[in-house]
Amino acid sequence: MDSLQKSLLKGLFLALCLTSAPIILYGQLSPVDQPEINFDYSVEERATIDSLEAFIEDLLMKNRLTDAHEWSHKGLRMARKIGYREGEFRVALQMASQFLDRNMIDSTLYYSEFALEIADSDYEQKQALNSLANGYAKSGRSIIAIDLYEQVLSIADSLRSDQYTVGVMMNLATAYALLGENNEALQYYLEALDRSEEMENYEFIALITNNLGQRFSEMENAEQSEFYLKRSLDVSEEHQIISNLVRVHLNLGNLYLDLERFDEAEESYQTALNYHQSSGNEPGKIQVLYNLGRLFAAKSEYSTAREHFENALESSQKINLQLGLYYSTSGLGDLEKTRGNYERAIEWYLETLELSDQFDNQSHKLSAYNNIYQVYKQSGNNSQALEWLERHNELNEEIRSTEKDRITAQYETKFNLRQAEQEKQIIQAQQEQQQAELEQQRWIIVTALVGITFLLIAGAVLIRVNRKRKTANLKLIETNESLKQLNRTVQKQKEELERLNNIKTKLFAIIAHDLRAPLSSLQSLLYLLREHDLSEEETHKLTSNLEKNMLENSSMMDNLLGWAKSQMNGINLDKRVFDLKLCVESVLDQFKLQAENKNITLNVDVPENSNIYADYDLMKLVLRNLIANAIKFSYNDTEIRILSEKRDDNTYRVSVSDSGTGIAEENRAKIFTDEYFTSQGTNREKGTGLGLNLCKEYVEKHGGEIWFETEKDGGTTFHFTIAAKMNSEELVNA
Repeated sequence: MDSLQKSLLKGLFLALCLTSAPIILYGQLSPVDQPEINFDYSVEERATIDSLEAFIEDLLMKNRLTDAHEWSHKGLRMARKIGYREGEFRVALQMASQFLDRNMIDSTLYYSEFALEIADSDYEQKQALNSLANGYAKSGRSIIAIDLYEQVLSIADSLRSDQYTVGVMMNLATAYALLGENNEALQYYLEALDRSEEMENYEFIALITNNLGQRFSEMENAEQSEFYLKRSLDVSEEHQIISNLVRVHLNLGNLYLDLERFDEAEESYQTALNYHQSSGNEPGKIQVLYNLGRLFAAKSEYSTAREHFENALESSQKINLQLGLYYSTSGLGDLEKTRGNYERAIEWYLETLELSDQFDNQSHKLSAYNNIYQVYKQSGNNSQALEWLERHNELNEEIRSTEKDRITAQYETKFNLRQAEQEKQIIQAQQEQQQAELEQQRWIIVTALVGITFLLIAGAVLIRVNRKRKTANLKLIETNESLKQLNRTVQKQKEELERLNNIKTKLFAIIAHDLRAPLSSLQSLLYLLREHDLSEEETHKLTSNLEKNMLENSSMMDNLLGWAKSQMNGINLDKRVFDLKLCVESVLDQFKLQAENKNITLNVDVPENSNIYADYDLMKLVLRNLIANAIKFSYNDTEIRILSEKRDDNTYRVSVSDSGTGIAEENRAKIFTDEYFTSQGTNREKGTGLGLNLCKEYVEKHGGEIWFETEKDGGTTFHFTIAAKMNSEELVNA
């Protein structure tokens, strides 16, 4: 599927799933065309707010977005002034929806969070959380969005709101799809489809089957894609769901184009184009014109392809549609490149690059760099090709780094949101405890007054009074026990919160302390390579150091991620049977350079077909940490041995031995504990201090044991045990 198609479809896909407002595809009316606004705003009462909401909805339907936004602000101010919380909540959600449609994400999040703060019921909390999740999803922060959608789903299920639940499931599927998590996306789509069929909601059925068809197309499962798209087409035609008919014809055209079923693709595209032309939907028409250009280019009908690309470009210029401008020029560049007109292709691609700069779209800029590089490469201009390839690689690395930072920020935000929720729960528990204590005091006072009153009234009823007092005491005991249980719950939540804070503090401390120095070293090496005219020997030495630093950073990051995952989510084993020797050799391949730098010999004494039953990735991490430690603390010109021995209890004992510095007496008790410490190696190598802790956790998770033997300056041997293959288990080629 082409990148324009993917970009446009994803935008439409999100709009359909994340909002309930209509999709407006035309520009705002000019001031001359807009009629006067007549609304009586003078009476400050609840009825005015309720009428204003309907008035704002009417403005949105007429695409008068600026007026709708202005009147929403007026309604919010009036609701606050007269203390109308329900009206304030609804107007805030309405404003969040407006900002979402205009892609103003910060404002969407602000008003959604405000609505969440003043929500007074599960129903309102569900709406506010969904609005907040929509904002994060549309901004590409799918990790946070998924966490929020799951909260919405839990509330919707508890309220037995079936239709709302299906909508949230579609939102979850969308968020997982944008993350590339196809299995989770399909799971939510299919469950939403089942519930929609039970409710006989044909609009949902048409939308979900269309999305399933698109998802299977992107997964290159053409058979399933065509099945669901045709089902969506049938339902849409039978129930006249026009908005989905356009999407399904476009998706079918894309599928048939990928399958080179050109006649069917042209028919589907032409049907979609007719719909867009009849409704005046210019962006939709531009998208279909571009795809028709791709179709005719694939059929080698270049003149017709150029005509459609140029029509798409002309229409995009008229309405200043950014995506249309970029992809139309890119399509013309592709066409010229295919025909061998390299100079003209370069001109079109440079224009796409200029558009990317104007719209500040890094991914489009990266694509333009690659297209220019490919043209120069095909034309034999190697010097220019190299220059543009370097630009491409530099920008790609920058985008990857930005994406990593963005994902890290999402996880931190998700952590903070959960932390805030836990704090809120603790406060609520404390308030409930205080309320219970007040109730207890009231009960004591009432009981005492009743007892005194009855004593004064008549001694004849003394026995009856005593019985009531006993009953009251029993209730007090039950109340006290409930309070004690509540105190224990609060204490547990407090301890869990402190544990999570310690984990976060420790993780950030390790990142700040142990990753900053290697990254600074990498930056210095790269600066020397770029800014200085180095000899071949110096260049070789620098590149060797670069590779060494990259391996160290990779090992550190694996340990950090493994440790963070085990602390936050626990460990899920994926056990299978594999050859221990092959696993050891695979790990040793990663340490050849480090061993060669210290002239260390790596000897493996593991028999062939030493089949064990364990999680392959975790076993590699254990071996990698033990071998890395052995290299780190070994002297130059020494030997490291990795050997295994099968024992009578159907386990293997695996050993990693070095002839290095040994472990200092004061540090031996710290090995395998949660206490964070790290030591420099014989060549001043650094680590995170997490490796051996992870080794112990992973080995014990497999039911094994791990221990060590060491002598000061006499080397160290680490041993661990792991289960051997059982007769009923089949060997997997790891």
